[in-house]
Amino acid sequence: LSRIYGVPITCLAERFEVDLHLERPAPFREVADATQAREEAARMILAGRYAEALSLFSSALDNTPQEDGADRSSLAQLRLGRIDCLVHLGRFETAKAETEELLGDTGLAVEERVIALQFFVICAFRLGRPTVAIMGLEHARRQLDQNDLPPRMRADLEAIAANVMIALGQPEEAVRRCGSALELYEAIPIPFE
Repeated sequence: LSRIYGVPITCLAERFEVDLHLERPAPFREVADATQAREEAARMILAGRYAEALSLFSSALDNTPQEDGADRSSLAQLRLGRIDCLVHLGRFETAKAETEELLGDTGLAVEERVIALQFFVICAFRLGRPTVAIMGLEHARRQLDQNDLPPRMRADLEAIAANVMIALGQPEEAVRRCGSALELYEAIPIPFE
């Protein structure tokens, strides 16, 4: 199956495991719409309940119309939430595949594209592909430079870049990126950020 579909075997195994998990009865109530699902899943994520949030995102995606007239931003947010859960659960191949699919959407908003690129970089880095992660970082940086996006996005990107630099054996550059990320985080007027 891996050869036929051109998908890494680890991705197939992860998808099988996720699908098995999603077949179990959900330990939470059904939600009425995508907005409510995102809000409930966000609370689960803050509590570290990624598997439950993944189930909720998946259920919301299954119940949200995906034709041309659908709210693309709402769909993108659900998909990004699902990818976030997959990353936190260590399902990097599946998350990377879903991120690549999402990045193929030409109607994706710039902020959503940068977040998707950040997930792509994290997945590539965790899968031991730092040069692919560097390409994703450069693309995300170009998006940030060309658009007025929240400062936290640049700080997050610098923090992610520091991890990639460590993997590439460049500790001096990693320290510089950590310092840059710290300065950017401290410049955000909201202390929690």
